[in-house]
Amino acid sequence: MAYHENRAAWFEGQGLWQHVPAEDWQDWTWQLKNRLTSVAQLEQFMTLTPEERAGCYFADKKLSLAITPYFFNLIDRDDPDCPIRKQVIPRAGEMQLSAEEMLDSLGEDEHSPVPGLVHRYPDRVLFLVTDRCASYCRYCTRSRLVSNAQDYEFFIRSSSRGCATSRRIRRCATCCCRAGIRCCCPTRNSSTC
Repeated sequence: MAYHENRAAWFEGQGLWQHVPAEDWQDWTWQLKNRLTSVAQLEQFMTLTPEERAGCYFADKKLSLAITPYFFNLIDRDDPDCPIRKQVIPRAGEMQLSAEEMLDSLGEDEHSPVPGLVHRYPDRVLFLVTDRCASYCRYCTRSRLVSNAQDYEFFIRSSSRGCATSRRIRRCATCCCRAGIRCCCPTRNSSTC
């Protein structure tokens, strides 16, 4: 069934969270603290398909389930084919792996001198500054790294090693930071390289 956008059915403003003060709603820490992270929380607001329900129970084995209230308001809760719904709500098929599937689909691990730093090109590095996101996208190409569902946990231990390594790369003209969202970086480790 094809998805048809009907903006009249979308929630505007705070949607299901009208009771929350606007100051809290616009505070990223409130959004993180109030993420939907379980089947029970999702089912308070919507009916999950059997495939989604099964996917939610397996979510912590591969990529955790987390959706901010703001992002949840964008979901068409009556349409299982809603693209935003498919983006953040797990499905059972996520646990099926094909023979061709690679855990590191971008081939970054072989170009990683220290955890959290990718040096594939001579003049630039990619610094993975956090292993957390506000909401977990099901198609994430770094799902092996984020949400700690697979016990990767690189940020706390390796941020200083990553900065030191990027400083030693003399030809490096660009240091790109990938941070899901910047607010997920612990302040105590957010020093600049």
